[in-house]
Amino acid sequence: MINDTDVMTWSGRTQEDKNKERISLLDYNANYNNGSEALNNALSDLSNKGGGILYIPYHTGTLTLNNTIILRNNVTVICDKNLKIDCRTLTSGYSFIASGSIEIEIPLARSLTSGDTSVLVSTKHNFKVGDYVLLKSQRECAHQDAGDTWRLGETTAGAKSPFFGEPLQIHTVPSDQTFTIYNSIIFPDYLPDNTKETSPTARPSSTVQKINLLKGVKWLGGIFLKEKGSLFKLEYCISPEIEIEVIRGYGSGTEINIQKSLYSIINAKVSRPNDWSLNGNSHSSFNSIKDTSSWYSKIYLEEINGSQCLDQTYIDLPCLYPEYNVKSINSHEDGMTTHGCSYGALINLVAINCNYYALRNRTRFSRIKVQAINCNGGVYMSTWGAHDCELDVDIHNFISYGIFIKNMGVNATSGPFKNIRIPGYLRAASNVKSYGISIVGYDDPTTLDSGVNLNNLKINNCYRAISTGAGINGIILNNINIDDVGLVQPIYLRQSSGHKISNIFADLSNQPINDSNELVLMSTFTGSSNVADYGSTVSHIDYSSCRIINGRVLPDIQGIIFNKRIMKAVNGINDVFNIGSKNLSLNYCIEINSNEIAGNCRIVLSNSIPLGCSFNIYIMANTILINPNIGVYGLDGATIYFTGSKSKFIEARFINVSEMIKIEVIKVDNNKFVVVVP
Repeated sequence: MINDTDVMTWSGRTQEDKNKERISLLDYNANYNNGSEALNNALSDLSNKGGGILYIPYHTGTLTLNNTIILRNNVTVICDKNLKIDCRTLTSGYSFIASGSIEIEIPLARSLTSGDTSVLVSTKHNFKVGDYVLLKSQRECAHQDAGDTWRLGETTAGAKSPFFGEPLQIHTVPSDQTFTIYNSIIFPDYLPDNTKETSPTARPSSTVQKINLLKGVKWLGGIFLKEKGSLFKLEYCISPEIEIEVIRGYGSGTEINIQKSLYSIINAKVSRPNDWSLNGNSHSSFNSIKDTSSWYSKIYLEEINGSQCLDQTYIDLPCLYPEYNVKSINSHEDGMTTHGCSYGALINLVAINCNYYALRNRTRFSRIKVQAINCNGGVYMSTWGAHDCELDVDIHNFISYGIFIKNMGVNATSGPFKNIRIPGYLRAASNVKSYGISIVGYDDPTTLDSGVNLNNLKINNCYRAISTGAGINGIILNNINIDDVGLVQPIYLRQSSGHKISNIFADLSNQPINDSNELVLMSTFTGSSNVADYGSTVSHIDYSSCRIINGRVLPDIQGIIFNKRIMKAVNGINDVFNIGSKNLSLNYCIEINSNEIAGNCRIVLSNSIPLGCSFNIYIMANTILINPNIGVYGLDGATIYFTGSKSKFIEARFINVSEMIKIEVIKVDNNKFVVVVP
């Protein structure tokens, strides 16, 4: 160490000043064969001096640590980039711990809700400007008391529901019972009592409590060797930063567990042996990183040969707004997973060769981008993890499902899906059994809209492109490109209504002639208790590249056929087929299969249909229609004039008929159509 106080810098600081701020582990006579004592002494010494930088040089190349290391306030550890740190001797607990503390709870004296910035508590506090406090609710965030708008999902099996909670920084302290905060409250209904709660385990009141956050904990560098047991635990820390590489053996353990910490920054690379396997063990015991009830974490992780490399979970509070940038290679389970009872994850995932799904998401209000290659499935969204989520995908060579959405968790309590938006690209490895998107229906179907918006999607080489179950109503399908599907019902919407389907582009030229070759097949509820009071709309379908042949009706026509089998009860009475002009083929065909008592199905002619376009409309009614209001209409109230031998037949609507109607538009003038019926 240079102690020449005569060597001055331009700022008046000496080399000795610099040496005091950055010291070497060798200054503590470290024995690299067991450096735990020297390392703990160095960290404690620097912390007592107000902080500083500890440098661990390469020296013998490997630093062995046999005991737990306590990380300290405002102390940065920087390791030589080639230094190996052997932590294999310690096989239980954590090798490194950084922990702040939390003080007693103080009940609220006044309710707080979203947007509030002023807090009144029931007794005197000792808070100061700049302090952090934890606001914790009386209400369980996974309980039905939270309502459909704010409920944060379901708990993991066997776990208790956490409570709403968020960290607050104090801005002003007007009195010993009040304070204001910098940022407004996120969640609603922090109440001073539990009189509005129905859960027997609700807390008596919402509370605040001071958090003594450990500051400035940083560990940068080093190649860690670990067999069994865990490495880093961060609890009640603010802005901790960990940057490490870990070479794992075959044993269980977590590299980094972040608990109730704020603004954590993690950058890690983890690998296991090529021949490692789970062997029936619980995958959660092998997660590389756990983000547990923390806030605003930012994590960069690359894992090779692991298991669910990153696990977002909880203790008694939700995670808030984490940002995950993950690369998962050769995972023996899912690429990564999130649990319920968390809020607002931002996920950017690259997954390669995962045994299960690239991502299993249960976190509501997530924004997700997934790139996946050679995984069993793409994205599995379960229970509330599909609510209010945006999902951008680029998934290649999946085997089972590109996207699988299931409204079921531990208790299957979530209501209709809300605000799911999915664009992107899906390509299956084989169209024998793969589904591009599959949304499982409800055991007890609802007539409410699902809020599913599938827009700007390209789906290739699947058995079925899009499939939904009972009660998934109100789906918006727009700009969907379908190619190389193995089934001639690539879009199948079961027992539902209220859909809006437009701009479907499909190349189905290789499909065989058979009796089930609909591009879009919809069916409605069968029980009268589940009747939807609105219909579906289909418009602007591009069939210029399609060749679908219906052997029952039009064996020689090259065009598209809607085999509309939804007219089977009193449902679907307002369904509309809106014939648009985009690449309209002269061999455009529609089939309405109205087998029982439905009516009011409209075929709407768009104002932009060019002159000379001809249509083949086949309407089949096996029985007398109770509400026989099926016919051809103009868009937005346009008037249609029919000419030709069948004009009176069309104007009279269709009752007990089974006949092909050919229509040709010969004039469009001022929102009026003249249609020839040969």
